[in-house]
Amino acid sequence: STDAIEEVQVLSLGANAQYGNVMGAVFNVITRQGGNAFHGDLNTYFQSGGLTSRNTTDAVDRGFPYYRDQYRDVTAQISGPFMPDKLWFFGSFQFQRDWDAQPGVNPLTGLNKNDSRRMFYKFNYAISPKHRLMHGYHNDYYFIPEIATEFTASTSVSQSRGDNPTPNVVYTGVLTDKTFIEARWSGFFLHSSTEPQQDGVSSVMMRIEDQDTGRITGGISNWAENRSWKWTTQ
Repeated sequence: STDAIEEVQVLSLGANAQYGNVMGAVFNVITRQGGNAFHGDLNTYFQSGGLTSRNTTDAVDRGFPYYRDQYRDVTAQISGPFMPDKLWFFGSFQFQRDWDAQPGVNPLTGLNKNDSRRMFYKFNYAISPKHRLMHGYHNDYYFIPEIATEFTASTSVSQSRGDNPTPNVVYTGVLTDKTFIEARWSGFFLHSSTEPQQDGVSSVMMRIEDQDTGRITGGISNWAENRSWKWTTQ
């Protein structure tokens, strides 16, 4: 969620030595954190079919113009102290829904349902004026359909779904006016799958693509089950 971001730094050629032989760009994203005062904010975006005009004719879309079913994007943030001057928190939640159908597609059979739920929290603890501990966690629960067109049969359209837990713990300390220390543990855990969008359809079916008409029938182009656990210490 962009509303959980405090600052973004973009570095290109000429970046500091800590980034190695960087040839492209480096993005540093700093997330928000809590303080001694309680704060909260709410943000929402909305779109409906009534706010979306038609830009195709019957000859092009066969009586099915672009159809906007739902668009919602809501974020909520809250931050403050558990213990003033000692322990602070920040939390963010985003719900995003984007449901539509492309021109030429009957929305009753070819509606693309794209959903995401993103959560993020951070705790900052001042052990002492020179020693701090931070714990953060992010997860993105997503449901992303393949975009159906007038040339794709409903059985040939796939969908991806999953989530990405990303925890981390960071300790920073100031030992002297010339010596600093940082210790970090972080993880990235992937759970995702690709499967038929239509219920009751086998993941393994013959797929036929007509090169004359562009029509696609049969099954999905690929299926997948991904499970990945990665962690690192510094």
